[in-house]
Amino acid sequence: MPTARLSRKGRVKILKDLPFDLVVDLFSDTPSEVAVPRFVIIPAGETQALFDLERADGTPSNGRTTTLVASSPGWSRGTVTVRFKKNGTAHP
Repeated sequence: MPTARLSRKGRVKILKDLPFDLVVDLFSDTPSEVAVPRFVIIPAGETQALFDLERADGTPSNGRTTTLVASSPGWSRGTVTVRFKKNGTAHP
């Protein structure tokens, strides 16, 4: 199925920069509708990393939701629920 790339629309953020790179695992509960990379890296000295979302073209968007999860060992897990509007745009 063709996909639409939502370039740099995903973001993982921490409150304080670190002296080392932080690997953050990503997960989508419905990867057939919204896919995320397996992980992103927040570089040392930075507080965020941006990533692309892949959305299946033709997926009915009528208010459907997808939950995205970010996790890293020793850190609290972060979750966000994304709801797609009728026109296909994503909103947390």
